[in-house]
Amino acid sequence: MKQANGQEESHSEQKSVFERLNSRRWRFEVAFLGGIAGISLIVWGISRGMGGPNVRTDPLLKGAPQFIVLSLVVVFAAYLRQLSSGAVELRNKIVGGEIWNYPPDRGYSFVQKKVEALDETADTLSVVGPLLIWLAVFATIRIGFDAVSKFVSPWSWIPSLLVWFDFGIAIWLFCTFACLGGFHFAARREEDKIRCAADEKEPEILKRLREKKEAAPEQRKRPVSAQVRAEPPFSQPPGRRAWSSMLLLFGTVLWLASRQTKT
Repeated sequence: MKQANGQEESHSEQKSVFERLNSRRWRFEVAFLGGIAGISLIVWGISRGMGGPNVRTDPLLKGAPQFIVLSLVVVFAAYLRQLSSGAVELRNKIVGGEIWNYPPDRGYSFVQKKVEALDETADTLSVVGPLLIWLAVFATIRIGFDAVSKFVSPWSWIPSLLVWFDFGIAIWLFCTFACLGGFHFAARREEDKIRCAADEKEPEILKRLREKKEAAPEQRKRPVSAQVRAEPPFSQPPGRRAWSSMLLLFGTVLWLASRQTKT
């Protein structure tokens, strides 16, 4: 009987994971295809309403700015990837009972909400990250067309295409960061509620841990104060890799800006 129940729980868990993966794939496809269609319509509508691009002026991302935008997008995509991995790692620790103030075996509702919030964070970042990677791909294609325009006899439609590319990239960046900002503030409000519930139950959890420790003095356990306290993924500082990438990006931006000033 227990074996049958275990198999049913395992099957339901696998089904839940499969549904989440399908949901991630579906959300990414909708965001990607819908974003391209929406941006194309916006660019086309504004171009029609304002008489088309002005090819006599320099494009928005001419020279160093295009590499700065590309570097920012790539580094931020890597940073979001690290945040997603951190959320998954923290979720697994909570489920495994490694976080003392989020015990999974006591039936606390805030623990389940915390796990669900971390799952939602990982799912959302897994959708936004590839969108930024695709934005970097389009920015690289734009750099390629800009390089072609430097030849003596380039195609006549390239200057107009560069203006459309720049406008589309600007809209893509705005929509991406607007969605990330909305998700961040919504997740922060939910996290505050979870932390309040966890703080209310903390004395009870500490009392139970002390009683358990006193009941089994022969077992060597790590003190409660030395254990890791759960923190929301967005409040954790980036790791060494993220900081090194940001420092490298900052140096690259300064170098490109100095080159742009000299020219």
